[in-house]
Amino acid sequence: MPESFQPALPYPIKFSTSENDYEDQQKYPQKFSMFIPSESVTAFCSELMKMVDTKQKKGKVWDYATSKEVEVDGVYINAKAKEGRYGIFGNINLNFIKNSEAKISNDEWESSPNIPEEDEIPF
Repeated sequence: MPESFQPALPYPIKFSTSENDYEDQQKYPQKFSMFIPSESVTAFCSELMKMVDTKQKKGKVWDYATSKEVEVDGVYINAKAKEGRYGIFGNINLNFIKNSEAKISNDEWESSPNIPEEDEIPF
């Protein structure tokens, strides 16, 4: 691992692909699975928000409302993988982004809940 890599997550995310054994296997022969350790969920969300500020790119996704592919802004998460007995697998651990590199800090997100300063029940 390069010296410049500072892991953002306490534990990496595990991913794998395997044969789809559900009823739609004719249309989708493979399935993708991710396991995110509970200890890494908050850090993963934090890094995603910082990536929106620092690493945003254009990409194409399917718009179900119009049944067409559309170009949108987003972030890519890349990982190296290898093939094993049960399919392709690997780990994801994002490179930590300092808050100073992002446009806003974690406590300034619009989606953050407003936490009252007092610990009182309002009735």
